[in-house]
Amino acid sequence: MNDLNQVEISTSNTWEQKEDDELRIDIEAMIQEAKEDPLSQTCCIYKVPRSTREKNENIYTPTTISIGPFHYGDPRLRDMERYKVIMLKRFIQRFMTTLSLDNLISFVMSLETKVRASYSEDAFLTKKEFQKQMLLDGAFIIELFLSVYHLSDDNTQNMDAILRQPKLLSDVTKDLLLLENQLPLFFLEGLYRQAFPADHVGNPSFADLSYKFFDSFNSQRNA
Repeated sequence: MNDLNQVEISTSNTWEQKEDDELRIDIEAMIQEAKEDPLSQTCCIYKVPRSTREKNENIYTPTTISIGPFHYGDPRLRDMERYKVIMLKRFIQRFMTTLSLDNLISFVMSLETKVRASYSEDAFLTKKEFQKQMLLDGAFIIELFLSVYHLSDDNTQNMDAILRQPKLLSDVTKDLLLLENQLPLFFLEGLYRQAFPADHVGNPSFADLSYKFFDSFNSQRNA
């Protein structure tokens, strides 16, 4: 009887030791993977807190176009995806003397990790999806800003399709102002410099393009 009790005690101790070992392994793995700060120092694009969003979700959610990974793949925003491809083609054609698709792809790949770290939450996109989204969204923004910057009364026949539809332009502009619907500025400026190298004289800076675009939007709203 004593021998049987000893076997039971030994078996119980073995299982307890196994559970202790498994718990220790799990905790060590958690510690190994944990970061001191879940947000990187380059994080600059955040999601709206749920408590704030729930008060009026429409204010914080894009209605026309998705920029960046947070609203990527939203079926309500798919109509503009085809237009992004058109804008990318136009962007490359506009700068074909200084740009090639290979140059753009290499640039995007070199900054993917840093751009990912700019967002407060993981995008859960593959490298290919994320890089394609970066390039399409970045080219769209730059091409749209350039179109507005060079817009004048004597070239209305050559106006971009978005510019010919004031309501669509207004909706796109509002979406570009949303906190969750952004690309990091360093990426946009870098992509723009791929087309306009710093040693090219007389070209507007990306800051100039941005100011002109949103100033035009504000002027229309205040008119």
